[in-house]
Amino acid sequence: MHLFYKGTESMLITKFNKLIRSKILWSILAITIAFFFLGAGVMSRGGCAGPTDERSAEGTLFGTEVSGNEFYLARYFELGMRPMTDNSDEAIAALRDRTWRRVTSLRMAKAMGISVTDDDIRAVITQDPTFASNGVFDQRRYLAFLKSQLRIDPGTFEDYLRQDLTLRRLMAALRAATWTAPYELGPRLAKLTDLVSIEYALVPPATDAAEVEVSDEEVASYFDTHRDAFRIDEQLRVRYVSFPVADMLESVEVTEADIDDYYNDHIEDYTRVDTNGTDIVQPLDELLESVESLVREQMARFEAKDEATRFVMALAPDRYGQAYEMDAAATERGITVMTSGWFTAAEEVPGLGAGLDLTQAAFDLVPNDPERYFSDAVEGSNTVYVIADLDSRPARDPELEEVRQKVVAAATLQAVEEAFLSSIETTRKQFIDGVADTNKGFMVVAQDLGLMASTTGVFTVYEGLPGDMPYNAQLLSAIIDAEEGEVLEATDTPDGMLIAYVASRIPGDPSAGELLRPQFLRTMDQYRAAGIYDDWLDQVMAEAEFEDYHPITD
Repeated sequence: MHLFYKGTESMLITKFNKLIRSKILWSILAITIAFFFLGAGVMSRGGCAGPTDERSAEGTLFGTEVSGNEFYLARYFELGMRPMTDNSDEAIAALRDRTWRRVTSLRMAKAMGISVTDDDIRAVITQDPTFASNGVFDQRRYLAFLKSQLRIDPGTFEDYLRQDLTLRRLMAALRAATWTAPYELGPRLAKLTDLVSIEYALVPPATDAAEVEVSDEEVASYFDTHRDAFRIDEQLRVRYVSFPVADMLESVEVTEADIDDYYNDHIEDYTRVDTNGTDIVQPLDELLESVESLVREQMARFEAKDEATRFVMALAPDRYGQAYEMDAAATERGITVMTSGWFTAAEEVPGLGAGLDLTQAAFDLVPNDPERYFSDAVEGSNTVYVIADLDSRPARDPELEEVRQKVVAAATLQAVEEAFLSSIETTRKQFIDGVADTNKGFMVVAQDLGLMASTTGVFTVYEGLPGDMPYNAQLLSAIIDAEEGEVLEATDTPDGMLIAYVASRIPGDPSAGELLRPQFLRTMDQYRAAGIYDDWLDQVMAEAEFEDYHPITD
């Protein structure tokens, strides 16, 4: 069977399954038929648009309602068109606040006459090298990127660009209104052009946790202080049946046409560019075995999804409300129903390797509902699953003994960190005393302590340190405002804690500062514009009589 039609058939089976399980659909059909017999004059007499339903709106700005469509599109774009990874109450509340600020900004931009044309959007897309082949915009590459990477349609992506460009132009307008006084630049530029040399030492990471023991009293105290961190969330167990892709590999039939279609659809995967910029395509003859294997696996995956979907359809009640229960349907088909272990909404279903998609499907189940106690087919890495509810445990606060192992680990880690930070302060005090002693100095103290120490040589902040020098970023950020002879606060690095000493700092070339002035002024204006933007938006939202119909509350 042709691969395209095979995939299409699978999607149609899945969609049809969802349709026949939907009571809402049958209700809509019944109402539609009733209206057909009553006549079509109701809409023309009553008007197409009724009064605004407050539940369909999210809030108000400037006395007008913000529809759910406008709000949630802005929310989606605020997330960068990606799923939300942090589902804590704080993150959800912060996202809602950012979304309202985005909606407000867009409405103010419109009121200010700031707009983005279709030509602007077209220019951004066609000039983006991501969508280019051999330096020229490639529409096929553009559409493939949206589908495979972002999983959105072109209209949604172009709406995102329109909003993003509008907000950028709004920020540019505010930046044009900012001003940095000339007298502020002198001292700041001087710090960037000073000639500086630094000596520094690396203190190795903390003691291994295995060498630290915490008492029962410390464990109990840690548990009492951090009890919320060990709260056990709601847990589920599910029943499931599985349809391994491997079981379908031998039964699927792969034709030459299937192989040709796959090869042509994925031709970019088999194309490389030579030194002259010419596309070199690897011939299908050289790839026949690997492409056939890929096609067979893909067709087997379609077949496994179809089998799972047919099983789901067998569980769906018919129009008389009759249906197989999962165990009975599985027995009739010779399929074994398995039982999972316990898991929370943040954990994968144990042992199934289907990721959090299966977990989400489990928490979407509705026990005792004949249409929703089981899931649709859910694809794992190499198996397709259908799950059904089994049992649940409510969220609760555990006793210490239930989570003692986790508490001991966390308390030990805290003890290690506290001991390490205490030792760092002691080491830094030794360095401070050492540089004050004319007979010692920073490097001598480092040698006495057995620490690895180095010196940077002379450099300026604006020129920076050599790119291959370790701890470049940490040193630069630490010494901007530091004075000569100062032992700086310890800085965290992947290799341990870094303690630095400003061995010398003398004024640099004043002309270098003047050369930096225009660039530095632009940077200052950008930072200030960001601050002004936030303050301006606070004021606008206050004056807009903003109201959130569905605020996130404790």
